[in-house]
Amino acid sequence: MNSAIKRMLAGFVGIGMLMGGQVFAQRSYPTQYRGRVSAPRTYRVAQQPGPPDTTAEPYWLPEEPRADAYSSQGPLRRPPPSNARGNADSEELYPDLMPPDRYQETGCTMMPGIENGLWDGCDAGDCCCVCGGGYCTPPLWYTEQGARLLTRSRPRPQSLGNIVFPYYNTLSDGSTVFGGLSYLELDNTRSASYDVAPGYYATVGRYLGRDSQDRDDFLEFTYWGMNTWVDSFAVAVDPEVVQIPIGDQTAVFTAGRIVTPLVISQWALYSANRTVPAHPFGVGGFDFVERQNFSLHSEMHNWELNLRLRPRGRPDQLVLHPNGRWRRECQPSAIMSYLVGLRYMTVGDGFLYHSEGTVVVNDQSYLTSADYNVQTQNDLFGLQFGAEMLFRRCKWNWAIRSKVGAYVNFSDCKQYIANQVTEGYPLSDVRFNEDLRARRQQAAFIGEVGFSASYKFKPNLTGRAAYDFMWITGIALAPEQVEWVYVPVARDNANGNIYAHGVTLELEWSW
Repeated sequence: MNSAIKRMLAGFVGIGMLMGGQVFAQRSYPTQYRGRVSAPRTYRVAQQPGPPDTTAEPYWLPEEPRADAYSSQGPLRRPPPSNARGNADSEELYPDLMPPDRYQETGCTMMPGIENGLWDGCDAGDCCCVCGGGYCTPPLWYTEQGARLLTRSRPRPQSLGNIVFPYYNTLSDGSTVFGGLSYLELDNTRSASYDVAPGYYATVGRYLGRDSQDRDDFLEFTYWGMNTWVDSFAVAVDPEVVQIPIGDQTAVFTAGRIVTPLVISQWALYSANRTVPAHPFGVGGFDFVERQNFSLHSEMHNWELNLRLRPRGRPDQLVLHPNGRWRRECQPSAIMSYLVGLRYMTVGDGFLYHSEGTVVVNDQSYLTSADYNVQTQNDLFGLQFGAEMLFRRCKWNWAIRSKVGAYVNFSDCKQYIANQVTEGYPLSDVRFNEDLRARRQQAAFIGEVGFSASYKFKPNLTGRAAYDFMWITGIALAPEQVEWVYVPVARDNANGNIYAHGVTLELEWSW
């Protein structure tokens, strides 16, 4: 008696769940494969003995007629245990979740009562009917194509142009004495700033199979680059009469007051110990000029070959909808994937400096000009590791990702320093015509962290937006190679840093 009452109550509860609930889910889990094998295009469902009878009519409760067998109106019950599928020994058409020993592997074929939901006529397969993805449907190939917009940090400051003024000290008796040259900086290597530079981003991936840890393994090739930054800065002054005492004489000439640290370093000694400078007027073309300008040029390219290991999320579930049809749907999950691979990055940097002016001494005009050009090339090659935490919500996904790597930087630095003056220029006899080059190998580091969000427009088309931050250390930057000395030497200062950040917009196709 008690057993009969319990069965009756259980029946009422089941009918209430079907009538009052929007969706009743029945889960079935794919086989856990071991060893590296290709992803099978199969899925697990409750065993359906006997061949399907496509002419069988659906069974409904109670007696009221139904015009549409797939309508969501009216109650629904399971078919009676009769020859509903052409087999007298068949079980219910859609039984409850059965023991594991009653499951069987089923191919991607149409099954009565189970539909894909992606488009009309699509067979019931092993992918989610909402997003086209799922637990056991990694793509065989995929490619990501998009644009990456980056901005980068400026180099360390190096003084370029200064305007000078003679100053005098007042003695105790009220007289004045020449004290040297004071200066005010006009520009340095940070006066020019880099704008946002657009570039290209592409990834091509190939599915390798599932490993013994139940992870999907992918081989990825990534390229991004063509980001080019260009900027310039210029200063100009009017020529003035300059009077500078040198020992018992005073040099008087008309010129611009823009000078480089070549002059400042000389007069710093005079201010300290009253030593007469060896080159009080610097170098013709660089110092006492009217116009000075410089430009910066930088370009970046990146290639990567990575092995990505992505664990599978929670198994998909079969969901019974109010229209009496079953659909396979993926479940929300958080997945931590890893990558390891090789990376090659090139960073080219350029610095072009030019100054010119006219110096008038004793009514005689002299034209002067100078150039200081630096070109550096950094080739970084090394091993990197990365991780990505992906939060999957069917069509919507978002992730946090990071990568770090140690590299060897093969840097190359070229410098060209030259000045030109009219014959007989009286203020300086220093002439430059130097073509220098230096190379070195040094350890470097690249670190990245970023955030991304994606949305599946179609089963094989996904849109993604990401924002990334990147640090590069141990590289040679062209503006940081500038050195104001009277005897130039080849140098490769590879202790520069770049901080870059920007947005990436891309589309992913998979097949």
